[in-house]
Amino acid sequence: MRAIFPKNKTVMTEATLRAILCPCCKQLLYALEPDVRGGWRLTKDSPAITNDQNGPFMKCPRCSRRIAMIKSQDSPERGDPPYFVASKQACDKFLR
Repeated sequence: MRAIFPKNKTVMTEATLRAILCPCCKQLLYALEPDVRGGWRLTKDSPAITNDQNGPFMKCPRCSRRIAMIKSQDSPERGDPPYFVASKQACDKFLR
């Protein structure tokens, strides 16, 4: 079977950005872009990942909540992002 595409149309075969939403306010939390090794990295306008006694987190730029992150255990050569948003969040924790 052969795919047929309209003439003069560009077909994108690779992802250029991944947008990750805040689990508390459902707005854009951060974005990932491909890196040179075939993996993903935070875009320059994404919030920084910092650490405290409870582990890595990001401050949501929209709602100012503390969003818990989990460091990826997989190798970056597999193309996985270095961090993931934790499945359980305390959406009642605001940061100043």
